[in-house]
Amino acid sequence: MLRSSALLRRLPTRGVDWNRLAQRATTDAARADFGRLRQQHDEMLKFITSAPEKVEPIDWDHWRKTIRTPGAVDAIKRAFEGLEVKNFDDQNVAKEATVLFTQEVQKSESQVAEVKGLMSELQEEIDKFNNMKPFEEMSPTEFLDMFPADKLRFDMEAELELYDTIDQGIWEPLKGFDLPEEHEEDSGH
Repeated sequence: MLRSSALLRRLPTRGVDWNRLAQRATTDAARADFGRLRQQHDEMLKFITSAPEKVEPIDWDHWRKTIRTPGAVDAIKRAFEGLEVKNFDDQNVAKEATVLFTQEVQKSESQVAEVKGLMSELQEEIDKFNNMKPFEEMSPTEFLDMFPADKLRFDMEAELELYDTIDQGIWEPLKGFDLPEEHEEDSGH
């Protein structure tokens, strides 16, 4: 305990660059995890620094006077002196922490790569829309080729005969609405 607490007491002097670490947390979940990590670190540090540097020796005579059961204090003293406290092996902890840290870094890097891929796909979609012909200049066929989901819907509606004829096409279901003049002419009105 004494060796490990002495070792851990040196941690604050080395310092942790919390701002640099916080910049790497990009998602709300990562920021929450980071906040919990920092809180746990602060609590552990507070606990460690609150421990005395040296353990005070036990005043066995005081306890013999206080505890009146004959032989109880002597039995406790023998048991206490028979305790063997091993030094804390901080090398294994450091190795485990390094492995965990490496795993988290790899996980974060894969998430960053995934997000960059998604951003690239979205940028391609944005470029596609920025570079496409304006809707006003498109024919219905060009529009349906550009948006396959609408073409599928249109084909399904055509199969269900929601439109009177192919000539009237996509404007037939819009009867009763104020259509622009060029569309009214297209639908035969």
